[in-house]
Amino acid sequence: MPSPSITSHLHPTHGFHPSSITTLTLLHHHQNCTIHLYYTLPPQIFVDPHELALRRASYAYRHWGSTELEKPAHALDTGEADTEVLIISEDTKFLVGVDGTDTVAQREVTVDVPMHLRYGRPSASGGYEEVQLRWPTAFFLCPSDSSSSDHLPSHLCPDLSLPTHVLNSLPPKKSCFPVHPLPSSGPNSNTILLPLGNTAHLAAVEIGTAAVILACFFWLVKVAWDTAGRLNAKRRNSKRE
Repeated sequence: MPSPSITSHLHPTHGFHPSSITTLTLLHHHQNCTIHLYYTLPPQIFVDPHELALRRASYAYRHWGSTELEKPAHALDTGEADTEVLIISEDTKFLVGVDGTDTVAQREVTVDVPMHLRYGRPSASGGYEEVQLRWPTAFFLCPSDSSSSDHLPSHLCPDLSLPTHVLNSLPPKKSCFPVHPLPSSGPNSNTILLPLGNTAHLAAVEIGTAAVILACFFWLVKVAWDTAGRLNAKRRNSKRE
């Protein structure tokens, strides 16, 4: 009998806004189960919780780590370096025949998680930094056949070595079924190229940025001055009438 499996890739594989696209092969007996994908993100990669909240029709999520999205990777404190995300999807429904049997023995479900890269430390040569993102740890939580009240979250998925705070976020009285990559999948991680700034360009970038900010400031002053003039003229005209 085939077993459930997982594959994952990044698209695109360069730039600052990749998506982690994970495909799971489901079997008919995983009906009524929930899919869980646990990500550990390196300092260079983060997710935007507000963006994930917009996808609540597709999945729920839990987030641990820094929510400071504007800091470059090298400016993060030690406690902010690693981010964890747990994606929870209920997309495990199957077609059921008129006789009550499953009409699909297995199918694939794809979970798309948007991610972002932080700015890296500029280098003398610019170029790119290779960033490794491990595939998510995948597992199903299914209704437990046991009525025992001691079936607590801390007993779930012992072979997955999930952190305690992740285990404590899982519902009790559930059975856990891990989903592993196929042996033929190769390295269970993806590489993305993070563009790096060139230190030789920093002075020009700083001058250009300051010039743009000053231009925007003077433009706003002009718009405010023109608007005030129109309002004053309109007020004077209304008094004459």
